[in-house]
Amino acid sequence: MSARTPPPIFFMAATVDDRMVPAIHSIKMAEKLQNEGLPYELHMFQYGDHGFSLGRNLIEPFLQEKAHACAQWLPLAKTFLMHQVSPETTGKEKSPFAMFEN
Repeated sequence: MSARTPPPIFFMAATVDDRMVPAIHSIKMAEKLQNEGLPYELHMFQYGDHGFSLGRNLIEPFLQEKAHACAQWLPLAKTFLMHQVSPETTGKEKSPFAMFEN
């Protein structure tokens, strides 16, 4: 690594119903990253099974409609990476709780 090597950052998206890689593995990875002080983001979706990042359920195509929520992984990853590359972009987000603040 050199001074020009970017620091490691991690975006993880997983599903609770993944039968190939247990969800707990992603949680354990996030714990290790937290302990090391490395930037990461973890999204755990209920449904999607293994391979959801391709936009379809590879294991059981007939369950495709259950995986719709995890299709959000790409815009979530884009936002996370944008904030890592340009931290000033985090100031442009409006708080979802702004309506409750006085």
